Amino acid sequence: MRTTKKLFALLLAAVLCISTLEINADAQNTADTVIVTLKVEDVDSTLISEQVTLTKDDVKKINNTFVVESGSVEVPVLTSEDFTAANVLGKYITDTSDSPAADLTFSYGSPLYIKGQKTYDYFPYWSFRVNNTAPADEQTGYGYTSDTCPVKDGDCIVFFRQACYDPNAGDWGAYTKYSYFDKPVYQTAVNTPVSITYSVDDGFGGSTSSAANEEISIFKQGDLMKKVKTDANGIAGLSFDQAGTYTITGSRETNGIPEHSHASATITVTGPDITPTATPTASPDQTSAPSGTPAASATPAGTPNVSASREAAGAAKKTVKKPAQPKKLTASVAKNAKASAKKVTISWKKAAGATGYELSVSKKNKKAFRTIARTKKTKITKKWKKGLCYIKVRSYKRQNGKTIYSNYSTIIKVNVR
Repeated sequence: MRTTKKLFALLLAAVLCISTLEINADAQNTADTVIVTLKVEDVDSTLISEQVTLTKDDVKKINNTFVVESGSVEVPVLTSEDFTAANVLGKYITDTSDSPAADLTFSYGSPLYIKGQKTYDYFPYWSFRVNNTAPADEQTGYGYTSDTCPVKDGDCIVFFRQACYDPNAGDWGAYTKYSYFDKPVYQTAVNTPVSITYSVDDGFGGSTSSAANEEISIFKQGDLMKKVKTDANGIAGLSFDQAGTYTITGSRETNGIPEHSHASATITVTGPDITPTATPTASPDQTSAPSGTPAASATPAGTPNVSASREAAGAAKKTVKKPAQPKKLTASVAKNAKASAKKVTISWKKAAGATGYELSVSKKNKKAFRTIARTKKTKITKKWKKGLCYIKVRSYKRQNGKTIYSNYSTIIKVNVR
């Protein structure tokens, strides 16, 4: 399977090179620092949405972090001294991972594995866009790979999952289109409509069209609020009756395989200005407070009760509780399996407070773990190549728009013979 992926990645690189789209000449950046937006869109979720600051010194460090093993020699994957899309992704992974070289791997200039990605039966791979455009060298017309694509200050780089191969059906023809909103961030006020535009291209940087009559989901703190549909021009008018930060997403699946990539954007909704009401003056017929007794101070209308807010915030913090750690992790290997891969069934005991589980594997003596699956079940069966590996699992739950993880289980060793 690894050979198949590498061969396909080479094929993908060749396809990208026939693109005729251009990127501005000023993309070649001579600055010492750039600040860009990085988004990583898995098939049905956003893995990363952050601003990344990248310096020339970062580039040198990153180029020596990610390598490809060639016999006993390790060759750097990233070599460009310019700011590239791959460097931006490498910087984020380097800053957030204990084992970056295992949490981000490349094949022929494109990401092969990104920390946190989901696993599927079909063959997914990573493509990218810069400012929602498939970038190409304006001199040659050839499409860039992520390790050669220059980026400049203020750019938005999106890595997205495409699906193109169903190993069960042997179908290489199912390509995922790239979908996106016209802005990464929208701003509006309560009860003030905001217009968003949803578009798609063919997935290889070709023609772009409106995402007409497509369903858009609106979330607040991880909870689905409502769904709306775009019109014939891919436009939807949205209105909100409460202030806050909302996330909008769009995607489409056919028979479980994504037809459009996962797109996301943020909408910040501000509330109307509140003018504090002045404390009323006591009328002559009102009884004055006894001399020496301070009158109670009325809280102006619209003025927040700071003490109450602090108490509420403290109560909210107290409710944040990790799910329990999974126990009794075991694995069994099918004895009658043929060929080089065998079925390995991994199971563990249900953890209190968990909504799902994340399974990680390493083949390097309990180091360089990578996540291979997320599931709501307490048992999973996967095909496994021969050799020794180490497995651990942790539980997670969603709370207040964030994912909260438990500690990892005890690591177990599995030897697939």
